[in-house]
Amino acid sequence: MSLRKFGKLPGIKFGLLALAAGLFVICGGASRAAAQTGNMYDDGPAVAAIFAAEEGGKRENATIGFTMMMSDPKQSTNKSGTTYNLCFEVSVKRGDTETTEYAKATVFRDKKRVLKLKKWKLYKNKSACP
Repeated sequence: MSLRKFGKLPGIKFGLLALAAGLFVICGGASRAAAQTGNMYDDGPAVAAIFAAEEGGKRENATIGFTMMMSDPKQSTNKSGTTYNLCFEVSVKRGDTETTEYAKATVFRDKKRVLKLKKWKLYKNKSACP
């Protein structure tokens, strides 16, 4: 059964109306998703923190997992890339012992989106992250 039977719109007007309705649904859904998740092309501080935790684990000879940000990440951008100064909570597993610690890290992301851990330090106390 055709939807044209329900309206008195000529074929071309019906097609334009259907196209406009489809675009409205697609664009409306996309804007809500972007508002909830941010820009999917900007991995930013969260990915930098996860990367720092993994790389820091290699330096500490432990399994380190990112838990949550403790303070607003600071970032600066120049012509060669973006530098993230981060402070975040991590879970640290050494042998059979797992503890919650706090990490301060500086991560650089170049224009090709390659990440490099520049600075890394673990703290036992939450006060390390203001």
